[in-house]
Amino acid sequence: MNEVGLTTAGIIKSRGFMARDHYVTSEDGYILNVVRATNPLINRGRSGSTNKTVVLFIHGVSTNANCFIVNSIGSKPQDYSHLDASSLDEAQLYELLRNDPSVNSLPFLLMNFGHEVWLLNRRGSPQSLGRSDGRNATVERVFNGEIKVAKIFIETLAKIVRAGTNKVEILSQISGAFSKLLQLAGPLAEADYWNYSFDEQAKYDFPAVIDYIRLATNRRKVSIVGHSAGGAITLMSLADNPSMTDKIGNAVLWSPAVNLGNDATERFKWPLTKVVASYKGPVPPLFSIPILATLMAGVCATTAAQNSLCRLTREAVTGADSEEQHLLPGQMIQIGSASAGKEFAHLGQNLAFDGTHHHFDHGDKSKNLAAYGSEKPPAYDFSRIVHPSLSLFAAASDSIVGAIDVEMTYNILSVPANFRKIGDKDGKFNHLGFLLNSNAGRLCNIPSLIELEF
Repeated sequence: MNEVGLTTAGIIKSRGFMARDHYVTSEDGYILNVVRATNPLINRGRSGSTNKTVVLFIHGVSTNANCFIVNSIGSKPQDYSHLDASSLDEAQLYELLRNDPSVNSLPFLLMNFGHEVWLLNRRGSPQSLGRSDGRNATVERVFNGEIKVAKIFIETLAKIVRAGTNKVEILSQISGAFSKLLQLAGPLAEADYWNYSFDEQAKYDFPAVIDYIRLATNRRKVSIVGHSAGGAITLMSLADNPSMTDKIGNAVLWSPAVNLGNDATERFKWPLTKVVASYKGPVPPLFSIPILATLMAGVCATTAAQNSLCRLTREAVTGADSEEQHLLPGQMIQIGSASAGKEFAHLGQNLAFDGTHHHFDHGDKSKNLAAYGSEKPPAYDFSRIVHPSLSLFAAASDSIVGAIDVEMTYNILSVPANFRKIGDKDGKFNHLGFLLNSNAGRLCNIPSLIELEF
C-alpha cells in the first residue's frame, strides 16, 4: 500500500487501530494537531486500559509524528493488556514479540499492551500550520526557477560522489546546497508564523497539550516519549517549570537534543546552522521540494544506490547507519517536514555556549535584554528538574546528539534517572535508529515499554 500523503491518523487507521484528530491552541495562538490513538480490542477503542498509562509522543526537527509509525508495516491490533511488561525481562518480552511487527513501532506496541497513545504534530508540521488569528502558514516556498533548483541538486550530487567517504566534505556540500536554495527562495507573506525557537514550544505548546490530554482522558498524569527536539522540549519545560512534574508520568527521551557539541563530529556540523540563523521562514527538507523529491526518488530507487550514495549522504548527517537500518525514498517524503530556521539556529547555539543549552540568543543585546533582562540568554538549569521518572537513551553512533551529550545531561540531573546507550550488533545505532532500525524493537522499544509500564 502506498502511504505517501496519508496523515498520522490515516496511517494508524490503515493498521486497523482507531485514531482521531484533536486540535490544541497554545497561549501564543498556534493551533496544534494531536492524534488520539486506541486499540479496538481494548475497551472497544474508547480508551486504553484504566491500569495503563496514557503516552504522548513528541517528534524532532525536520519531521512529523509519522516518524514514530512509519516502521510498522504489518502491525495490527493484538491484546496483551493482561501482561505487565515491567514484571518480565527484556529477553522474555522479545521472545513473545519477535514475530509481531508492532514491536518495531512503539506507539503500536504500547496500544497492544493496553496504553492509549497520543501523537503531537509540533508547530510547523503539515497538520499544525494554523493560528487562532487566521494568519496561517504554508511550507511551499516559491523557488526562482525549477531548472536552477535541479542544477543545484545535480551539481551537489556530483560533488558528493567525488567526496567518496569523506563525510566532512559531504556535509560541506549539503550546507552549500541549502545556502544556494535559500538564496533562490522568494518572499513569504507569513514569514512571521515561523518566528519561534524551542523556547516557545517548551513554554506554551508542551503545557497546553499536556493539559488538553489530561482533560480528555480524565487522567492526572501523561507519560512522554520524546525523540531529539521532542526530548529537548520536555526537559526545557521541566527545568523552567518544575511544577509540570505533577502532570507528567514516566518520561522516556531518545537522544534529547540539549547540550550539543561535546563530540568532535558535532562541533563541525552544528556551525552549518549559521546558514539559516537569519532566515525568516521554513527550512524544508531538501526532498520536500517537488522537483528535488522526484530527482531524489529516482537516484535512490535502486538497492545499490540506497546502500551506497544515499546511505553515505544520510550517514554524514545522522551518524553511521547499522546494516539493519533502511530508509526508502517514499518514507523520506512521508516523515519529512519543514522546521523554522530559528529551531536550527537554537540547536547550533549550543556551540557558542560550550555545549550548554541556553534560551534562544536573539543576536542583539537589546533584544536579549527585553526578553530575559540580560544581554546574554540564560542557560537552562536542568539540575532544577525534580521529576523522578526520567529515562535517557543515547545512540552509539549518533552524530547529531552524541552519546556524550546525553550522558552530560544525565550527569547534570539532580534526581535519579536511567541512562542507556544503544548499539546494534555491529556497534552502530544513529539518530534515526530509534525510528527506522529493524532491531528497534529489541534495542529500544521493549526497554522503553518496560519503563512506561513501571
